[in-house]
Amino acid sequence: MARLPLVASGHAGAPQLDALARVLQHPVVRGRTPVILSHHAVTRPRGAVGAALRGCSAAGALRAALASGRAALAFHGHLRRRVHERIAAGEGATIHRLGATSASFLADDPRAMAGYNGYEVSAASLARAGAPGLRARGEGLRRAGDPRGLARSR
Repeated sequence: MARLPLVASGHAGAPQLDALARVLQHPVVRGRTPVILSHHAVTRPRGAVGAALRGCSAAGALRAALASGRAALAFHGHLRRRVHERIAAGEGATIHRLGATSASFLADDPRAMAGYNGYEVSAASLARAGAPGLRARGEGLRRAGDPRGLARSR
């Protein structure tokens, strides 16, 4: 979908959402923890301007597809913030929204500093998440965010 200059919003169309719903309902997949990776988050940035310029118009539909009574992991980049948000998904299940930073962005804010995220996934859900990040000015790796490695939001 074409965008105006400086607009980095995203979109998932009905064919993509229908295909995702079919895959998630497949008998082989039903008993597993769904893990999706998308450029945009399954939540929209706060505020109308942020949502219009940087959000995914199908964020609500993506969450609805993942809300199947089991835990789900939804990885994304784009917002360049290290984040772990737990989203209630009905029937006691949780969607774990896990945001990653840029791999090369040097910043003083540990939520935005370049690094990588590591995850441990059990058969039922996310078991552990951690995010070593780079120190400013190339001083090596260090633990970023909270003691478990990821900054919390909401």
